Amino acid sequence: MFRRLLLIGVVLVAWVVNIAASGTSQENAIAIATIAGLVLPFLFKLVPAAGHYMIAIIVTVSFLAAAGAMVLSGDLDLTRLQQANTTALLGLFMEVYGLGQFVYSVLTQHPATVNAVSEPNAPPIPPDAPGAPPVIPVPAPAPAAPADPAVPAA
Repeated sequence: MFRRLLLIGVVLVAWVVNIAASGTSQENAIAIATIAGLVLPFLFKLVPAAGHYMIAIIVTVSFLAAAGAMVLSGDLDLTRLQQANTTALLGLFMEVYGLGQFVYSVLTQHPATVNAVSEPNAPPIPPDAPGAPPVIPVPAPAPAAPADPAVPAA
């Protein structure tokens, strides 16, 4: 519980520092999108196993986070969508999506933080379970050739 509160505190401090240090609405949108990209992987772990729908969920939420960051910063006016900067919106979407995927993969693969984003004490997946990654057999090394008795040892 303390770690989660500490994480929330760090995220809030980073948000305030990022927004306070920036001046324009585009910079504020980037700061908000960065915070969203850092927080979303932890929220995605709370979604029940949705299988192949998870990709659609992640892409949709990343796009909504980018659009929300632009709306909150004032960079996107909902009454004038024809004049919206779609290049900036796509860039923010790619930032949120890419940063979220990077944080998710780093935290789930690192042994020290795997319990922060994974179910603690989860049993390992047996190799013969449906959906388990394939086991690739590794051939045994060839036996060493016997030493030639005619050649003196070095």
